[in-house]
Amino acid sequence: EPLVSVPICAAAGFFADAAKEMVVACPNGKYQTASCRTACTECAAGKFGDEPSTAATADHCQQCAVGQYQTAAASTECLECTKGQYGPGSGEHQAQASYCTKCAAGQAQRVRGMGSCTDCVMGRFAPGEEAIVCKGCPAGRFQPAEGRTSCTACEAGKSNKVSAQSSASA
Repeated sequence: EPLVSVPICAAAGFFADAAKEMVVACPNGKYQTASCRTACTECAAGKFGDEPSTAATADHCQQCAVGQYQTAAASTECLECTKGQYGPGSGEHQAQASYCTKCAAGQAQRVRGMGSCTDCVMGRFAPGEEAIVCKGCPAGRFQPAEGRTSCTACEAGKSNKVSAQSSASA
């Protein structure tokens, strides 16, 4: 007796898997807004989907947070900018590996996945880009301003005996 083929119609958030001959929920990182489909739509690069209950709407795909990016489609999480870097704002550029920007000289960032770098405080400096922490001024040198790339030598006859001091008087 011949077999009868019956089409499978899946609801939004699901798809008809022909190979398994069953309805399957869209996996995280994918969604389906229409019914009777045989595949799910991937979240675009720069976005992620990690909540299965939202797979029936395009809202399943969330923009990566500031300081995070994702170059691959159908992702379930975003990647964080490394220490010494930051992610400037949100938008389509979060789909690019070049999204993360090095902290400028005179700044540092010790935490992953941040949206900005911090100026070095008085008494500290960062001589180059991509600093994780600002360095303390060595003995005999000081820095009275924020966001600097070096320290200044103490005047003749004055000294800074303690590292990371912000003025010439100890």
